[in-house]
Amino acid sequence: MKDVKVARAISESSTTSDNTSDFIEIVKKYDVVYNNHNPDYKNVEVKLKVWTQIADEIGLSVEASKRKWKNLRDSYTKYLRSFRVGTKTSKKYQYWAHADHMDFLKPFQGPGRNSANGNGKSNDEDDTECDFGYQVLAKAGQQWRRG
Repeated sequence: MKDVKVARAISESSTTSDNTSDFIEIVKKYDVVYNNHNPDYKNVEVKLKVWTQIADEIGLSVEASKRKWKNLRDSYTKYLRSFRVGTKTSKKYQYWAHADHMDFLKPFQGPGRNSANGNGKSNDEDDTECDFGYQVLAKAGQQWRRG
Protein backbone atom coordinates (compact mmCIF):
# COMPACT_ATOMS: atom_id res chain seq x y z
CA MET A 1 0.00 0.00 0.00
CA LYS A 2 2.93 2.35 0.66
CA ASP A 3 4.20 1.68 -2.86
CA VAL A 4 0.99 3.12 -4.31
CA LYS A 5 1.45 6.41 -2.39
CA VAL A 6 5.06 6.71 -3.52
CA ALA A 7 4.17 5.95 -7.13
CA ARG A 8 1.37 8.54 -7.06
CA ALA A 9 3.66 11.21 -5.59
CA ILE A 10 6.27 10.54 -8.27
CA SER A 11 3.76 10.65 -11.11
CA GLU A 12 2.13 13.81 -9.74
CA SER A 13 5.37 15.68 -9.38
CA SER A 14 6.72 14.75 -12.79
CA THR A 15 5.08 17.11 -15.23
CA THR A 16 5.86 18.56 -18.61
CA SER A 17 7.18 22.07 -19.15
CA ASP A 18 3.81 23.12 -20.62
CA ASN A 19 2.05 21.79 -17.56
CA THR A 20 4.46 23.74 -15.35
CA SER A 21 3.78 26.96 -17.25
CA ASP A 22 0.05 26.37 -16.84
CA PHE A 23 0.56 25.67 -13.15
CA ILE A 24 2.49 28.94 -12.69
CA GLU A 25 -0.27 30.89 -14.46
CA ILE A 26 -2.90 29.31 -12.21
CA VAL A 27 -0.97 30.11 -9.01
CA LYS A 28 -0.36 33.65 -10.27
CA LYS A 29 -4.14 34.29 -10.12
CA TYR A 30 -4.18 33.59 -6.36
CA ASP A 31 -1.81 36.09 -4.79
CA VAL A 32 -2.67 34.95 -1.27
CA VAL A 33 -0.20 32.11 -1.92
CA TYR A 34 2.83 34.33 -2.58
CA ASN A 35 1.98 37.95 -1.66
CA ASN A 36 3.07 38.45 1.93
CA HIS A 37 1.23 41.82 1.93
CA ASN A 38 -2.11 40.13 1.32
CA PRO A 39 -4.17 40.29 4.55
CA ASP A 40 -4.97 36.56 4.24
CA TYR A 41 -1.38 35.49 3.56
CA LYS A 42 -1.09 33.90 7.01
CA ASN A 43 -4.70 32.70 7.16
CA VAL A 44 -4.37 28.90 7.02
CA GLU A 45 -8.05 28.28 6.24
CA VAL A 46 -8.14 30.71 3.31
CA LYS A 47 -4.91 29.34 1.91
CA LEU A 48 -6.15 25.76 2.15
CA LYS A 49 -9.26 26.71 0.13
CA VAL A 50 -7.07 28.42 -2.45
CA TRP A 51 -4.73 25.43 -2.69
CA THR A 52 -7.76 23.19 -3.16
CA GLN A 53 -8.90 25.39 -6.07
CA ILE A 54 -5.41 25.39 -7.59
CA ALA A 55 -5.16 21.60 -7.24
CA ASP A 56 -8.56 21.13 -8.89
CA GLU A 57 -7.63 23.41 -11.79
CA ILE A 58 -4.32 21.68 -12.52
CA GLY A 59 -5.42 18.13 -11.68
CA LEU A 60 -3.00 17.43 -8.82
CA SER A 61 -3.53 16.78 -5.13
CA VAL A 62 -3.24 19.72 -2.72
CA GLU A 63 0.01 18.33 -1.30
CA ALA A 64 1.52 17.79 -4.75
CA SER A 65 0.52 21.33 -5.75
CA LYS A 66 2.13 22.83 -2.64
CA ARG A 67 5.27 20.77 -3.18
CA LYS A 68 5.45 21.80 -6.84
CA TRP A 69 5.04 25.47 -5.91
CA LYS A 70 7.72 25.26 -3.23
CA ASN A 71 10.13 23.67 -5.72
CA LEU A 72 9.38 26.34 -8.33
CA ARG A 73 9.72 29.18 -5.81
CA ASP A 74 13.01 27.77 -4.50
CA SER A 75 14.35 27.35 -8.04
CA TYR A 76 13.36 30.94 -8.86
CA THR A 77 15.22 32.15 -5.77
CA LYS A 78 18.30 30.23 -6.90
CA TYR A 79 17.89 31.73 -10.37
CA LEU A 80 17.90 35.25 -8.92
CA ARG A 81 20.88 34.48 -6.66
CA SER A 82 22.88 33.13 -9.59
CA PHE A 83 23.28 36.70 -10.89
CA ARG A 84 24.72 38.11 -7.66
CA VAL A 85 28.43 38.71 -7.70
CA GLY A 86 30.37 36.62 -5.23
CA THR A 87 27.71 33.98 -4.59
CA LYS A 88 28.28 30.26 -4.81
CA THR A 89 24.96 29.60 -6.55
CA SER A 90 25.48 27.51 -9.65
CA LYS A 91 25.55 29.24 -13.02
CA LYS A 92 23.19 26.56 -14.32
CA TYR A 93 20.30 28.50 -12.80
CA GLN A 94 20.99 31.52 -15.03
CA TYR A 95 19.29 29.61 -17.85
CA TRP A 96 16.28 28.32 -15.92
CA ALA A 97 13.36 27.62 -18.30
CA HIS A 98 10.59 29.07 -16.13
CA ALA A 99 12.30 32.30 -15.04
CA ASP A 100 10.19 34.55 -17.28
CA HIS A 101 6.96 32.99 -16.02
CA MET A 102 8.04 33.53 -12.41
CA ASP A 103 9.07 37.18 -12.75
CA PHE A 104 5.85 38.29 -11.07
CA LEU A 105 7.41 37.05 -7.80
CA LYS A 106 10.28 39.55 -7.86
CA PRO A 107 8.54 42.13 -5.62
CA PHE A 108 7.92 39.42 -3.03
CA GLN A 109 11.48 38.07 -2.99
CA GLY A 110 12.70 40.64 -0.49
CA PRO A 111 16.09 40.76 1.21
CA GLY A 112 16.49 38.66 4.31
CA ARG A 113 13.94 36.12 3.18
CA ASN A 114 16.53 33.38 2.79
CA SER A 115 19.41 34.69 4.81
CA ALA A 116 22.73 33.14 3.95
CA ASN A 117 24.70 34.50 6.88
CA GLY A 118 22.57 33.13 9.73
CA ASN A 119 21.91 36.40 11.55
CA GLY A 120 18.50 37.15 10.02
CA LYS A 121 19.92 39.62 7.52
CA SER A 122 20.78 39.01 3.92
CA ASN A 123 24.25 39.76 2.63
CA ASP A 124 22.75 42.73 0.76
CA GLU A 125 21.54 44.21 4.06
CA ASP A 126 25.02 43.79 5.53
CA ASP A 127 26.46 45.62 2.51
CA THR A 128 23.93 48.44 2.96
CA GLU A 129 24.87 48.76 6.62
CA CYS A 130 28.56 48.88 5.68
CA ASP A 131 27.85 51.53 3.04
CA PHE A 132 25.84 53.55 5.55
CA GLY A 133 28.63 53.25 8.13
CA TYR A 134 31.13 54.41 5.55
CA GLN A 135 28.92 57.39 4.65
CA VAL A 136 28.66 58.40 8.31
CA LEU A 137 32.43 58.13 8.79
CA ALA A 138 33.14 60.03 5.56
CA LYS A 139 30.76 62.83 6.58
CA ALA A 140 32.36 63.03 10.04
CA GLY A 141 35.79 63.23 8.42
CA GLN A 142 34.66 66.09 6.18
CA GLN A 143 33.30 68.01 9.16
CA TRP A 144 36.49 67.38 11.14
CA ARG A 145 38.65 68.71 8.29
CA ARG A 146 36.51 71.87 8.03
CA GLY A 147 36.45 72.56 11.77
